[in-house]
Amino acid sequence: MLEKVILHLNRWFKSNNLLMNLGKTHFMPIRKSYVSTHCWELKHFDTKTVTQKGSHKFLGVIVDQFFKWKENTEKLVSELRSLGYVFRKLVKYSVAKTIKTAYYGHVNSNLNYGILALGFT
Repeated sequence: MLEKVILHLNRWFKSNNLLMNLGKTHFMPIRKSYVSTHCWELKHFDTKTVTQKGSHKFLGVIVDQFFKWKENTEKLVSELRSLGYVFRKLVKYSVAKTIKTAYYGHVNSNLNYGILALGFT
C-alpha cells in the first residue's frame, strides 16, 4: 500500500516536471500508542531507500508519530533561552519598536506555529 502511494506521488511529480528527491524522502506513520515498534524500509525506487522517521519538522514545529510535543517543547525552550540574552542586549541599546519587531519575528512566530499544529491534534 505505502509503496503504491510513493510510486503514485513520484509519477505525479514527473508528470508535472518536478523531481522527487528520494534521498531526502521519508515517511512517518501516525500511531495511537507505543505498541508497534516495527520499522519499515521501502527499497524499490531507483535503488534509493525511503525510510521511516519517528518525527518530522514542519514549519519549525517538530511533530512525532504519537503527537507528543516533548521534542518540540525542548527545542522551543532552548531557542527561547538563547534569545533571552539577545533581548536583554536589545533592551539596553534599542527602542521599543525594534524589540517588538524582533519578538514577533523570532518568538511569536514559533509559538503561533506550535499552537496551530497543537490545535489539530
